Amino acid sequence: MPGIRGLCLCTSFVMGVLIAGRVCASPIQVTVNTSSLSGSIANLAFDLLDGGPPPNSVTISSFASDGTLGSTILLTGEVTGTLPGSVTIGDSGVFNEYLQDTTLGSSLTFTFDTTGNTAAPGSSPDGFSFFLLDPETGASLISPTADPTGNDALFLYAIGEPDPLQIYTDVVQATEVPSGAPEPGALALVMAGLLGLGFVRSARR
Repeated sequence: MPGIRGLCLCTSFVMGVLIAGRVCASPIQVTVNTSSLSGSIANLAFDLLDGGPPPNSVTISSFASDGTLGSTILLTGEVTGTLPGSVTIGDSGVFNEYLQDTTLGSSLTFTFDTTGNTAAPGSSPDGFSFFLLDPETGASLISPTADPTGNDALFLYAIGEPDPLQIYTDVVQATEVPSGAPEPGALALVMAGLLGLGFVRSARR
């Protein structure tokens, strides 16, 4: 019965596309309490450190602050976009950074999302971290933090790890942004239509 076998294969393929097209990770919304530094000039530093294959990227969006963003922007490695719009940082270099000066207010917030690829065997996870730096010295304005490297990152997100987010200071709050129900991609919709057409033709026969 080749018609039924073909229909089963088509069903399996559609289910595979639907499953592969699902979003597996939620974006993270970060809020930083900067009230103790209000009025200070700082460098916002978003860093992506490449631990090895496979590649990953981080997209920063929904940036908001009651402070004022400055005009000095420094890009290192694979970076596109500027705040307050979306910024995407890739890991084509070992060290990739988006840095921008700002006059701090009482708080700032942003959302970040990653491609979520788990490190290959023998590789370290790609790490995304955020700093508030003194423009003159490059030292962290919030120090000390619990960052075990001693660099005083405010948090670290180890991409692809089971428990990826490590927050190093109580001025940071982070929550997952609820995502909607997974939707099939365009290819899945096309294949679902073809599958429905197959059922109709079989019924007519």
